[in-house]
Amino acid sequence: ASRTISGNLLLTAGAILNLGANTLNRTANGGTLSLNANSKLTVGATFPINFRTINLVNSSTVDYNTGNQTVSSQLYGNLLLSGGTKTLASACTVNGNLSLTSSLLVLGTSNLTLSSTSAVNGIFDATNMIVASGTGTVRKLFTGIGSFTFPIGDNTGTAEYSPFSLTLNSATLGSGALVAVNVN
Repeated sequence: ASRTISGNLLLTAGAILNLGANTLNRTANGGTLSLNANSKLTVGATFPINFRTINLVNSSTVDYNTGNQTVSSQLYGNLLLSGGTKTLASACTVNGNLSLTSSLLVLGTSNLTLSSTSAVNGIFDATNMIVASGTGTVRKLFTGIGSFTFPIGDNTGTAEYSPFSLTLNSATLGSGALVAVNVN
């Protein structure tokens, strides 16, 4: 089934919208879908694409939880991926946390950027990881010293989990400093 709205849609603190097998449409391209702080959108079908603007506040959460799906938004607060293969449709930024549960996130040719405060949560192996074997990279922003493990691997032939850990012990970093990795 499809849900259609004629105006703007705002989810405020504590609000939850679960699309399940439904799609969410706007009567005409335009309008704004906004997720404010501590709100959650569960996408069981297709991410709402008929909105002119999609605002996802850092502490909002989008949950893709149904089999194989395309991750189609470009900016997320918290992003939850569970079950099946999720594929980036375009470059994507996660300003909050990224959580994977029994899911592969395939980058393909798209870059995934994680903020300096982002964490990647999950128990990682060849069935639960970021697949970075194309030209797309996982990019982690850094503002100073710190450590980060990139939960990456490839799925060409036999799927292999090949995490990369980085520790910056001493650094003078400019604005927008990042480390980008992939598997080639």
